[in-house]
Amino acid sequence: GFVPSMQRALATHIAQLPQPFLERCNEAELLAILQQDIIAVDAVISGLFTLFLSVLSLFGLLVVLFLMSWMITLLVVVALPSFVAYQMHAEHQVTSAARNLKLAERNYLKTIEESLFCASTRKVLDVGDALDSRVAAAEAQVVSCFDILDVRKARTLRALQLFRLGLQVCIIGLGVALVSGVVPSSSSVSTTQ
Repeated sequence: GFVPSMQRALATHIAQLPQPFLERCNEAELLAILQQDIIAVDAVISGLFTLFLSVLSLFGLLVVLFLMSWMITLLVVVALPSFVAYQMHAEHQVTSAARNLKLAERNYLKTIEESLFCASTRKVLDVGDALDSRVAAAEAQVVSCFDILDVRKARTLRALQLFRLGLQVCIIGLGVALVSGVVPSSSSVSTTQ
């Protein structure tokens, strides 16, 4: 698949970097890049593909709706910008929560790395409890960030589902009104002129 091949290519590239550069780099950050950043790139690429298909489908749907009824098209065109604005706001919240999670994970990895590096001196200097508490605090921060991300994703999903449901109810109600003759359709308006 895409993710493993990108991870192999990036690992090969990192292995070919000059030794002084690698000595300055943190191993935890390199591991995080190999594991999480490639997955994020894959998600962005698949998201862009989905966005392109959604926009194409939307334009096709608007043309068909306009041919059926200009009123339904007007309702969709008026409601669509608010839907997109909310979705962009919600995605920004989820993205910032994911960014905070990534920072917390990197901090956690650095703390574990420091704890492992200092393992031999822990016994001599008796700093084991301090390092253990730092690891526990970093772990709690990662768990908290996961929880925040899950809550924001769930809230966003529920709100978007409710918005879609409301729009569908409006379209169905207007469609029923058009079929029953309460509201004139595009074809009946053009034939009466």
